[in-house]
Amino acid sequence: MRVRVIGGGITSSSFCSRLHDLLPDVDIIVTEMGQKLGGRCSKRQWKKGHQITHGCPAFDVRTKEFQALVDSWVELNVVKAWAPLRLGIIDADSMSSKIVQDGKHVLYQLNQN
Repeated sequence: MRVRVIGGGITSSSFCSRLHDLLPDVDIIVTEMGQKLGGRCSKRQWKKGHQITHGCPAFDVRTKEFQALVDSWVELNVVKAWAPLRLGIIDADSMSSKIVQDGKHVLYQLNQN
């Protein structure tokens, strides 16, 4: 069986991983219009080495089940851990923001090497 997945973002990647777990013999074809995989987790080069991130440049893990999936992505070199020195946090409920400067938050971002 062949399955074509449109888009190479994080949701499509998760879907492909789960589909492969359930049907290991399926032929999965991913069609992506961008130059690289990643969708809204990607970044683009801009003017002399500057990078622009758009959408979701990083994500955090809050459940054991998702951590297991992310750990498998780390092993496959799909994502990498990222501990920023400064991190802006926006609270949607209170509409407040703050900068965390302790570098203790571990996030993950798409590995685009």
